[in-house]
Parts: sequence; structure tokens; C-alpha cells
Amino acid sequence: MNWFDVYKKDFGFTSNYKLAKATKITPSSLTRLNNSKDWENVKIGTMVRLAHAADKSLDDFVEYLRNQKRP
Repeated sequence: MNWFDVYKKDFGFTSNYKLAKATKITPSSLTRLNNSKDWENVKIGTMVRLAHAADKSLDDFVEYLRNQKRP
């Protein structure tokens, strides 16, 4: 399971559709996130939207990502 799958599970997003509605991130961008191996190359604007959807500050969100177990 990659970092994005863990994020969706941890914050209750059961589908990319629900996440797209919550973040205003396009489905094609979410597909790229699904296929990404790590979060460190994700654009800052996308990170801010993901953090906001998870009801976290950007700093707290990055800390959450850093604490995820590596595969």
C-alpha cells in the first residue's frame, strides 16, 4: 500500500471521487498520486489541499507523512 492509499484509509476517503470533491483536486491528479511511490515530490498546493481535507495544518500533515511506515 503506498502513502496515498494509507492517507485515504486513515482519513476515511473511500473513493477518489469523494476526495476530489473535498480537495478540488482533479481526478487525473489523484490518479498520479495513486501511482506515486512517495509524497516528497508532490506540489505544495496539492499538499495543502490534502492537509485541509484531513483537517490538519500543513506542518501536522507533513509530520503524519513522515511517521508513516515505509514499505
